[in-house]
Amino acid sequence: MHYLFCPLHPAPQANNGGYAILPPGWSHPRRKLASSVIILGQKGIVLLDEEGELLEVKPNNLVLLTAGRFHQGFKPIESQASYYWFHFTLPNKPVLFSNEEITPILSNKHITLQRLAKASLIPQQLDLGESNRISFLFRELLNEQERPCYTNWRFQLLFQNLLVEITNETISSYQPPDMQTAISSLVYKVISEIST
Repeated sequence: MHYLFCPLHPAPQANNGGYAILPPGWSHPRRKLASSVIILGQKGIVLLDEEGELLEVKPNNLVLLTAGRFHQGFKPIESQASYYWFHFTLPNKPVLFSNEEITPILSNKHITLQRLAKASLIPQQLDLGESNRISFLFRELLNEQERPCYTNWRFQLLFQNLLVEITNETISSYQPPDMQTAISSLVYKVISEIST
C-alpha cells in the first residue's frame, strides 16, 4: 500500500465527481488517467487492481487510484454496488510514500505535525469505520458541483476540506485513542506530581 503526499500550496485541484450505481456483472475498465481518483464505498463490494495492489471498495472504505498508474476491475461484481468518486489533479508529479516510509511519520505526533503542517496525506486504502464525516463532505462537494456558487473558490475550498479530513482520519488510524488517552493520563500524572 502507498500514500499520496499532497502539498496544500500549490493546492491540488478538484476536477469533477459523481455517484456510481453499478449492476451485478460490471467490471471497471483498464485505464491509466492523468488525474487521481478518491472513491468512497457506499454499498456492495467492488474489487480493483492498481498495478498489482488489490483494493476493496466497500461501505465506509476509502480507496485512492493514483494518476499515472494502471487500474482495472479485479473481477466482475457479484451484486449491486455504489460509491462516490472524485477526480483531482496535482500541480506537480505525485509523491508516493510506502508503508515503511510513512510509519515513522505517523507514529510520532511531533513528526506528524511537522511533516503534514502544510500537506495532506491520502492512503491507497482506508477503513473509516463508523465515521460519516467523509461521506457528508462528498455529498457537499457534489451539491456544489451541481449548483455552483458564483466563484469556483468555494468548490476548491470544499475539496481542500475533504483532503484535510481524510488526513485526520489517516493520522487517527495510526494513533489509536487508547494510546492518546494513556499518554495524556501519564502527562497529567507527572504534572500533578510536580505541582504538589
